[in-house]
Amino acid sequence: MVVGHSGCPTLLRDFIYLFHMPLFYFASGYCFKSSYTNEMNLFFWKKIKSFYFPFVKYAVLFLILHNLFRYLDLYNETYGAEGISRFYYSWDDTWDGLKNILFRFRTDEPLVGVFWFLKSLFITNILFILLLFITQKISRKYDLWIVTGLVLIFFIAGLWLSAMNITLPYSVNREFVTVGFFFTGFMSGKINKSYSFNKIILTIAAALLVFFASFTHIDLGATQFASPSIFILGSLIGCYLTWGCSFYLSRSSLNNLLIFIGNNTMYILVFHLLAFKLVSLAKIKIYGLSPQYLAMFPVIENNNTYGWIIYSLVGIAVPLAGYKLFNRIKWNLIKRRN
Repeated sequence: MVVGHSGCPTLLRDFIYLFHMPLFYFASGYCFKSSYTNEMNLFFWKKIKSFYFPFVKYAVLFLILHNLFRYLDLYNETYGAEGISRFYYSWDDTWDGLKNILFRFRTDEPLVGVFWFLKSLFITNILFILLLFITQKISRKYDLWIVTGLVLIFFIAGLWLSAMNITLPYSVNREFVTVGFFFTGFMSGKINKSYSFNKIILTIAAALLVFFASFTHIDLGATQFASPSIFILGSLIGCYLTWGCSFYLSRSSLNNLLIFIGNNTMYILVFHLLAFKLVSLAKIKIYGLSPQYLAMFPVIENNNTYGWIIYSLVGIAVPLAGYKLFNRIKWNLIKRRN
């Protein structure tokens, strides 16, 4: 995700975008337990705590900081994201933004624009458990067959709506599609917990994705599927490739680092675009660019042949370092009180 936002080469970006978002839904579905249908209230509460509460907390934080960011030129009227976020907010603008956050699960702050994913994953979880709950009420014996048919109907409907440029309220036509990848992950976890991966097949999978990326651009967030067949195939191959690479990396010296990063992906999601501004500020100083370039979003494309690598590293390292520092300060304060 961070590399995809870093201004990396087009081929690499399109390679990542073929599967990186479906992968999140696949992984979430893999961890889903069908027993959740017996504890619906608990499941809803857990998802509210996992997705809605973090969304509100950080979206409100960035809303409060909006005018400061505007003053610092992180937003301005010349560069960056379109819309009201280019300007200073009035009290009415701030109030409208707060109502959107609380009641519409939406934020217009560019630096947390990726938060659409939290709402999307929340809706996907709710949609799937409702489908599974309904099918179990209809028939316990054939519930998986029925839910498979329902998921397929939703998936096809989502692709058709996108092809017709029809957007449903809250853009749930996207979740009609993502529930298909969630279901695929769910079934992968249900069928067999033990898998083996062949390095030759993984290499072929990677080569196929490079080939697809050379002529296709997919953007699940914007429901842009240039080729639905390539989107489906590329997503599944990408999930398999990532799963296989994870299998081998888990047995390497990088395992502990990857676990740490994986356990703290929320902080990377929240703060990586803000961390990018540190690199942009350095580029402005080094290349003598206008200070207004700081608002370029998500990165300054000028002189970015290798700059995307620095953006990527900073976008991961700074949020994690901030998390460690925050926890250390909090722990020291607790120790002093005791």
